[in-house]
Formats: sequence, C-alpha cells, structure tokens
Amino acid sequence: MFFCIFAITPFQYYAMPKLGYTRCNILEDHPTIYFTDWVKNPAWCVRGKSREWVKEQAHLAQ
Repeated sequence: MFFCIFAITPFQYYAMPKLGYTRCNILEDHPTIYFTDWVKNPAWCVRGKSREWVKEQAHLAQ
C-alpha cells in the first residue's frame, strides 16, 4: 500500500490536468495536505463549499 501512494500520486498530478481537471484543495472538510480534490470546472473550486455542492453543480451543468 505504501508503494501505491508513491506510485499513484505523481501519476495523478500528471494525468488529471491532461484530462481537463483542476486541483482544488479548498473545499470544506479537506482532510489532509496529502489528499487532493479534483474538479472539472475551476469555477466549482470555492472555499467552504462541500463536495456535494460540487456534485450538484456538475449535475446542473449537464
């Protein structure tokens, strides 16, 4: 498991932006500096908003 964290994290930072996602570390209940939320629309990265709010915004955008 320790290996997976060090293997997946660099891949995540490389691949997610190429897939159109933006890193968002300011959502409500952001657990640690080692966990990253990714949002498809940078406007959805709003300090204090929850992940559920982001899901609602994504659903409304479809």
